[in-house]
Amino acid sequence: MVKSKFKKRLLLVVPIVLSCLLFGFIVKQETAKPKVTSEMFELLPNGESKRMSGSTLDEADVEMIREKENKLKSLIAQQTKLDKEDINVVVTLGSISKIDGKASQDITCSIVLNTDAIFEKQIIQNIVEDLKNVFKQDSVELNVKKENIMITNSNNIVLY
Repeated sequence: MVKSKFKKRLLLVVPIVLSCLLFGFIVKQETAKPKVTSEMFELLPNGESKRMSGSTLDEADVEMIREKENKLKSLIAQQTKLDKEDINVVVTLGSISKIDGKASQDITCSIVLNTDAIFEKQIIQNIVEDLKNVFKQDSVELNVKKENIMITNSNNIVLY
């Protein structure tokens, strides 16, 4: 009788334990990291868009961009007296060109300030100068042109 109860319990416990182990194994399976890709399009004068040849970024480039974005957020926060959380900075690396035998890469920067305020021209000019200086610190290969910089506030008013 004791063996009978033991067998019944064993028959009940073993499937439960195996089910738990199997479930744990399935849940703990590593999923493949998603690959992030991006495409750039050039807006043509006739209103059509043309796909630009993209370049792949390695982890060092992505990390460099993130560091630059964070540094820009800090500098902009100092200039505007906004919290860093109210500043969104997106930096993208553009096409590589050769000028006088030297390769340079264009930088595009979009800045959105989560505020309704319209800042003085001098503050905006200081932000633009800070942006240029951040990219001049490490490498002369990175080029920030004025036409590749856009600063807007939360009302979509273009400040620069």
